[in-house]
Amino acid sequence: MIENADFSPEELERRKHDKIEYRKKQRASNIFILASTLIQIIETLIILCLLLWSDLMIMFKVIKINDESGPTILQLSFFILFFVGLVLGFFAYKYTMKFIVTKFDLSGKLLDTTIEHYKFIKRKK
Repeated sequence: MIENADFSPEELERRKHDKIEYRKKQRASNIFILASTLIQIIETLIILCLLLWSDLMIMFKVIKINDESGPTILQLSFFILFFVGLVLGFFAYKYTMKFIVTKFDLSGKLLDTTIEHYKFIKRKK
């Protein structure tokens, strides 16, 4: 471990300040990641519900499926729409987080690794 006596008082103060800033950014990044995870889950559930509801409306109101083929068609369409909804949820999450970071100018308040997770957000210097 490096002795504190090797550094000037100004250097020690700067290091202390840097350590405090890093902890603040780390705390803010952890809160941001937790909140963004909850937002992603909610967005994905909303997208899935909308897709499945619209599928049911199309199947029963527009196409008017019959009783024999109905369950098979619904199972297949639900299976496909589930994966489509997950992919759309991921895209919605990325763009929502990009909007939030740029709107509230969070790039200076979060760790570099958190900002780099959203590769299309450019960090302000």
